[in-house]
Amino acid sequence: MARARKGYEQLAAAGLVTANLELSRDGKAMNYYEVKPFVLTLTPEVIAAAVETLAVPDSAEQPGVGR
Repeated sequence: MARARKGYEQLAAAGLVTANLELSRDGKAMNYYEVKPFVLTLTPEVIAAAVETLAVPDSAEQPGVGR
């Protein structure tokens, strides 16, 4: 659960999601998450920057290799 919360906190800090705490009929607290609308424009520069953050697996781990 801690990993999920950290991921949510990062998305919330970026303004991509919100959460609302509500009580269910049986009195349990429930978090409802909502993705906020956003636009991502892909340009060659954005793609090139993203490529720098990727880890490339060994060829033996790639699907379809060696068939």
